[in-house]
Amino acid sequence: MPTTTSTVSVIDYAKFTALDEQLRKCRAAAFKKGYETWERYDAAIRKVMRRHGKSVGWDADVDFYHGGDWFHELYDGFALMTTTALSIPLLHDLQATVARHHPDALLSFGGEISTPMLGLDVLVTPTQIWAAWYENTAATCKRKIRKTGVQIL
Repeated sequence: MPTTTSTVSVIDYAKFTALDEQLRKCRAAAFKKGYETWERYDAAIRKVMRRHGKSVGWDADVDFYHGGDWFHELYDGFALMTTTALSIPLLHDLQATVARHHPDALLSFGGEISTPMLGLDVLVTPTQIWAAWYENTAATCKRKIRKTGVQIL
């Protein structure tokens, strides 16, 4: 059952990567007409982001960067460009969008290299939201999230 009130579970990076791999294995092979399905998913995600006043695109001055690449109709991912990009209300609305798309759909965010969020990874499924910091423990991840000012805890 999808939920729109999940809290963000902060976990060790090793657990996060194992979880990500497990979830990837649950997905079937991409559909032949997968691009059209992904395009609708991506458009729905972008609509939620814009409704929350966030900018998305491939320009340097956006909140969420996405170059338009895709590889599976059940997966979408964006680079975090600003520390104010994510919030709990936005994550809840995005989670509802993920749940409407498919029970196995995923949405991920990663801190962009030129930002203080470099190393932050967030994974959204229809029922859970996880966060981890590259090669760090959950406790260190929480400290780094607070230090950057990202409002997801």
